[in-house]
Amino acid sequence: MERMFGLLIILGVLWAGIEFYTKGDQAFGGMFASADAPAAAEDAPWAGERAGARLRGGHDERGDRMERALGE
Repeated sequence: MERMFGLLIILGVLWAGIEFYTKGDQAFGGMFASADAPAAAEDAPWAGERAGARLRGGHDERGDRMERALGE
């Protein structure tokens, strides 16, 4: 019985962690969001979008350097 109880606690903590990781302050309907948080925080890009933008920017910079080096 203790094992089942421990397993349920572990699963609950994992589920809550995934909710906070994927939804941020708006997890669980925003129950844990602070009242003084700016509204623009909801519109901020998530980490995957920021990483993708930096990757695209680096790829574009590399292409520009290659064009300058080749003289095309």
